[in-house]
Amino acid sequence: MNYINCSLRYLFIFSLFTLFQLFAPIGLAAAPSSGTWISVGNMAAPRVYFSAALTTRGKVLVAEGSTLGLISYSELYDPLQKTWSKTGDLNTPRQNAESAMVTLNSGKILMAGGSDFGVNDYSSTELYDPATDKWTYTGNLNTPRGNV
Repeated sequence: MNYINCSLRYLFIFSLFTLFQLFAPIGLAAAPSSGTWISVGNMAAPRVYFSAALTTRGKVLVAEGSTLGLISYSELYDPLQKTWSKTGDLNTPRQNAESAMVTLNSGKILMAGGSDFGVNDYSSTELYDPATDKWTYTGNLNTPRGNV
């Protein structure tokens, strides 16, 4: 399978865990010139156990994950505008795919596997099309996999 090597060297997105066990939807980016972290705005909702991939248009797609339940919608970060926006819903909300999102040469993004809180592992795979902002099923893995 051909894919684009999409290192997220300079953009790290995460949610902070507070003493009150609430998640804050804070995006942070590394500023290589100064060696510091800078805020890049808030996501629509906090999430943990998510995946991220760099699109061929230079945006970052964040999908899957959970807070108090599985999150079905994805979000795009635009580093030029420094904004987050909601985008397409996964057909199967999931978490724990973590590194199973890959940007293909076509510009579409493949997500494989995942689970529902570690109870049931999934074999389904989905493709995100940046042109339509939609996820579509695209076959199954031979073996269901969580924590890919």
